[in-house]
Amino acid sequence: MRIINTCEYPRRRRPLFLGLVSASLLLLPAAQGQTWVSTATKAVGPSLKSATQLGQLAPATPLRLVVGLQMQNANQVQTMLKGMITPGNSLYGSSLTVNQFVAQFGPSAAQVQAVQNYLTSFGFSNIQVESNQLIISADGTAAQAEAAFNTVLNTYSQNGNTIFANALDAQVPASLSGVVAAVLGLNNVAVMQGDIVKFTVPCSLPSCPTPDVSNETYTPQQYQIAYDAACPSDNSNCAAKNFATGSGTAVGVISEGDLTQVVKDLRTAETAFDLPQVPVTVVNAGIASSDTSGAVVKSPAAPILVLPAL
Repeated sequence: MRIINTCEYPRRRRPLFLGLVSASLLLLPAAQGQTWVSTATKAVGPSLKSATQLGQLAPATPLRLVVGLQMQNANQVQTMLKGMITPGNSLYGSSLTVNQFVAQFGPSAAQVQAVQNYLTSFGFSNIQVESNQLIISADGTAAQAEAAFNTVLNTYSQNGNTIFANALDAQVPASLSGVVAAVLGLNNVAVMQGDIVKFTVPCSLPSCPTPDVSNETYTPQQYQIAYDAACPSDNSNCAAKNFATGSGTAVGVISEGDLTQVVKDLRTAETAFDLPQVPVTVVNAGIASSDTSGAVVKSPAAPILVLPAL
């Protein structure tokens, strides 16, 4: 008698045993005749190093997925941005509102609705569309994610941790191949690492010299100079002198885990580099996490920098 281990060799179509029909096929009765196209989200499981596969992720495991949509006229974005910051260009100093961006570069309303309908058809809930129309997030289960994106989610043991990852590319039906760019949330493999750097001589504008390109690290003020957002003392009449400062601009940072220590690090950096204190609001999207694997012990002399708006 031949024993087949279906976990060891994941396939997009598994054989049925003892009359058991997989949850994926129950959720997607038309899957047999579906034409699937891979997104930019590739298989992660097979590439894991020093990992041992434990089995398939429990079907009821809750997931928060983020579906990235394709931009339209994407080849025009860089040209427009360059014009907006180039003195003498007709676009110099201009900007786009969110509605203008959506009209020119965002997916169509019909495309956005098609993705929403698709997620709804698989039982996803709390479906939210960002104002730029490029990101749609939704709550679901592992079983729903496998069925909707024609993949397999397995659990692995790696370096003493139990993780999960997609063993196959995330795919969508051919009708959505030009709409969906990627699907995030199908693995929890990546772990953020803190990069501690000790700065001993902070500088304040305009006394900061132009950054030396051979240096690995800059002060916050030197970052402003490096990205043409401020003028240094050795070139106090540079082009950035005429640029908008960006004051009052809100900056969003997408992260994971417990951010309590991150905010403390920000306050430490602001004090160390004589920066104004930036108001911070932490908004939890989806399932909250108490993960602190990216946190490390720091001192005022060795802050991890989170740069404020210029």
